[in-house]
Amino acid sequence: MPVRRETGPSRRRWKGRGPKPAKTLLGKAVRSIRRVGIGAAKWKFRLNAINRFGRADNAAISSQRTRRCYRVEAGPAMNDLFLTVGGTAHIINPEKTYQALMATNLASLGCDQIIFDPDAIETPSRGYNFNHVLDKLEQLGFSISIEHHRGVAQRAIPLESLQKNDRLYQLEQDLSDIDIADIIKGVRYQPRDTGDGVIYLAIGARYFREAQRSAATLIRQNPGLPVTIFSDQGHGQLPVSYSFIQADRSPFKLKMESMKRSPYERTIFLDSDTLILSDLAAMINNLKKCDFCICRAPSFHYENGHFVFDNYQHESTLNTGVIGFGSGIAVRGVLNLWSDTMVLRGDDEIWAGHLGDQFHFNDVRATWAGHLGDQFHFNDVVIKSPEFTRINSQILDNKIYNLRTYALGEAINDGSIANTKIIHGKKWEARKFWSVDFDQFVIPNHPSNEG
Repeated sequence: MPVRRETGPSRRRWKGRGPKPAKTLLGKAVRSIRRVGIGAAKWKFRLNAINRFGRADNAAISSQRTRRCYRVEAGPAMNDLFLTVGGTAHIINPEKTYQALMATNLASLGCDQIIFDPDAIETPSRGYNFNHVLDKLEQLGFSISIEHHRGVAQRAIPLESLQKNDRLYQLEQDLSDIDIADIIKGVRYQPRDTGDGVIYLAIGARYFREAQRSAATLIRQNPGLPVTIFSDQGHGQLPVSYSFIQADRSPFKLKMESMKRSPYERTIFLDSDTLILSDLAAMINNLKKCDFCICRAPSFHYENGHFVFDNYQHESTLNTGVIGFGSGIAVRGVLNLWSDTMVLRGDDEIWAGHLGDQFHFNDVRATWAGHLGDQFHFNDVVIKSPEFTRINSQILDNKIYNLRTYALGEAINDGSIANTKIIHGKKWEARKFWSVDFDQFVIPNHPSNEG
């Protein structure tokens, strides 16, 4: 058999097996890359990476046949995410650890274990993203051990079972594991024109499905309450109103636009990851007496990667996932002020948990309450705004109107879940932080609800 070389006839023989450009469209997530045709400089770098990983993890490198790299063909174009030596997969670029583990079809690696640096996912707290990665690895069938700065995910089930679990996990992430029609089965949706209504913002297919799931739970409990979904996805399965919104800015900025475009006199804005467990008549009636209502966020922290619940109420933080507001001039001024603070930031600077709408709202509110915001200084804008100072606002009980999944287990344990009207959060958060099956609040006649 001819020896494979970088030039000459042998290269032509192996030309078709060289690397292909990374795609941004969904497809097979991971593909093995052979070394032929890559170029001497890149191959030299890869050999150095192999040797470095081999020394670091004491993995014997006995044959070039055991050396493989992988590229992602779904999501961002990140090449050479994983390197395998024998049955062990290593992450080549530590800065991409979170993206590599969350965006890749790990079953396609076909490895016995994955080595990663836990601090490269999230440091120093090893908080939200760290737990998100652990949840995925556990759901797929990996057992995880963390020692200091080295994490090992060991495959604990056969590869065929891992592939099946990966398909189920992807269905859950795409929100394709629940039939919306089952949620509203037997419910007759008859919206009444009373000036009251609920709005959602849903940018992208996944959030569009998530908003429809939330709206379905809303209709099941409030069949007479009008619903409008602002989205770039057109019309969906539910018989609600749909309003097109151009996805040309950060979704957090579009949230402000959707709120200002509300067609209702009294509006409840709901994040797409909310579940409605009861009627919202009391919240609607409350908006007849005040201009603006919102709930506090819960207080919690992480200790060495473990979630720790502190209190239902975080004294200095309000959560903007559930908001009730009127249509008066003073409220319009607050929304404009809030929107203007968001415009000052570039879209690439804003993402969930970092300089988002909630951050800006709390900064604005902190100034309104007489305390200087520690990040943005809009004192002159806020203090001089007559609309803002005249607003009549109210803080609602978050155990009732905005129970975050961070406090879900505590509410179940103390019984206050019986009065909860809105749950706000992700399925994996309830599972990882509290070992609670989130589907019991979504699916009618779920086994967890029997008895």
